[in-house]
Amino acid sequence: EDTPSAHLRMNGGGPAGSIIAVSDSKGNVRGYAQEAGLLLRPNAKGQLDVPGAIGKDGTVTVIKDYGYGQPYCTQTPIVTGEVAEDLTAYYAISEQVPTIFCIGVHFDEKWKLDKAGGLLIQLMPAADHREIEKLEEMLKTMPPVTRMLLDGNTPEQILERTLPGFELEIFDSQQVEYRCDCSQDRVERAFMTMQPDEIRGLADESGKAEALCHFCNKKYYVTRERLEELALLQEQRI
Repeated sequence: EDTPSAHLRMNGGGPAGSIIAVSDSKGNVRGYAQEAGLLLRPNAKGQLDVPGAIGKDGTVTVIKDYGYGQPYCTQTPIVTGEVAEDLTAYYAISEQVPTIFCIGVHFDEKWKLDKAGGLLIQLMPAADHREIEKLEEMLKTMPPVTRMLLDGNTPEQILERTLPGFELEIFDSQQVEYRCDCSQDRVERAFMTMQPDEIRGLADESGKAEALCHFCNKKYYVTRERLEELALLQEQRI
């Protein structure tokens, strides 16, 4: 049985192309931008112009794969091009769950990713108007996620700073890390979705085919002999 996973794709027609992120139930995440070398410019507030890169004419696509049956796919229109704001809109429109979604990303003086984190708060069905009012007041004074990350706060401390006046109960914690699940076998299985002649035609002048993982940039090579074996297997299936 496959591990349950969630796939997120944003494409607003901007120069960044599609922005893709994938996570599973074990805390493994990976993602990439179609135009990874795009240089983001600061906006009038001195923040990275993410909406200018993503664009505002497109959709947010969420695919939930529970590891069985058909994956569940939903789409909502991009509203602002800001990731957190458009995910908040997704939850309101598609999931119909009141949601607060905040994201923080910080780069060092060499424009290398320094810190990144996020915060997701959702109301349970039994929430009453007093809790909603407390959350609304909280939003007015909540520190930016980036600021809390730079202050060295742990996830638990971020919750305490974000939800003053609420009694917190931590049920579980899980380590999250960037991990790609690409492999030689996955590459060959991808080739097996092609026609036999197409598989044979993948070999270049050096006598092998090259495949690049978009998520981790790892290169895989398949020899001409192995391509022939795959083509013969495909012919038997057809």
